[in-house]
Amino acid sequence: MNTIIKVLIGVALISLTSCMTRDGVVKQAQPGAITIVEQSKQSARVFLNGKEIGTMNNGLFTIEPISTGKHEIVLFREGFSLALTTVVLSEGEQKNILIELNSAESGTVSVEAEPGSMVELAGLKLGVTDSTGIFTQGGFPVGDYPLLISSGSSTLDTAATIQAGKTATISAKIELQQSVLVEYLSNTDCNYCPAYGKIMYEILDSMNNRRILKIASHANWPGKGDPFFAFNPKPQEELAKQYGPKLKYALPMFAVNGEPIQHNGDTALFRSLFLETVQRKLAEPAQLAMNLTHESISITNRSDSTFTGTLFVNLTEKKVVLDKAPGTNGETSFADLFRYQPLKETGVSIAPGESVERTFVVSTDKLTGGTALKLTAFLQQSSSLRVYQSVQISY
Repeated sequence: MNTIIKVLIGVALISLTSCMTRDGVVKQAQPGAITIVEQSKQSARVFLNGKEIGTMNNGLFTIEPISTGKHEIVLFREGFSLALTTVVLSEGEQKNILIELNSAESGTVSVEAEPGSMVELAGLKLGVTDSTGIFTQGGFPVGDYPLLISSGSSTLDTAATIQAGKTATISAKIELQQSVLVEYLSNTDCNYCPAYGKIMYEILDSMNNRRILKIASHANWPGKGDPFFAFNPKPQEELAKQYGPKLKYALPMFAVNGEPIQHNGDTALFRSLFLETVQRKLAEPAQLAMNLTHESISITNRSDSTFTGTLFVNLTEKKVVLDKAPGTNGETSFADLFRYQPLKETGVSIAPGESVERTFVVSTDKLTGGTALKLTAFLQQSSSLRVYQSVQISY
């Protein structure tokens, strides 16, 4: 008798679609489920939207709960061709899909890079390099594939050609690059905020740069009923106090790597200043290398200077769409929402050539909605507010 393996995926992996009332009460939409049936009852690694979520045994695997919408599922077994299918789920739908794994000529890919670098081949996050900087994957089907190697905030886009019975070795020297953290503070009763937020996202979307990271927080003024502020007030209060004096406590507030943007209520001025600041910060040389996992953050100082500041790790939701505007400004769609702060440590000091590592525990308590979760880590100088470096990963 075959056993169906169920992988329970909560908000830590796949967030559920939801809506929120004015009072912040979340009404959860009905999730769905996908059962994968492999005709020849093979075992295989299962990837959902590029991320490995488990192993199929005896040809059966069920994913639940899973959000509505479009999902890409890939089965990978060494010595077999990749089995790929795209599934579109409606709310509450239970869907069975039939996939067949076929044997194929295969080879090996070997990557040499910074220890802890993520290796993504053919859109599949296969694993990370070990402590010696090596990652090896055998049994990959013959072909030409895109290869993405990422180390903290730096990435290398390249390609790998897999030949039958041979090893393709890729040595990746990833140039250390500076990330740019954009912090945006608004309120659901701030009537100016939607227009400025739209300009910000138009600029960032047009730049399409992986090194630009975003965190959107909410203040408790002018309206006191902002549900996103109420969800986790203290860290957002601290953020408002941090940038408030430099920006006259006027919403919306924007900071790029800790540098406040003085827009003075002029959208044209804001557009020009914001773009110039982001471009300038992207061009600055990077001096810190960061590697972030779901449980730890490590920082290596590759400069001749000592860096001291506050180390943050924040959890954000990529997007939340509500059925009704929670405030008076009419906004119903919210992106990059701050939710939790798993780590905040002051006085972190890193001397030249040294590395520091901190561990943390992520809470997803009360989170029931959105499209995805992200972790963002950054080191910030306490007085100047300069963000030395930042890194972001999917959670």
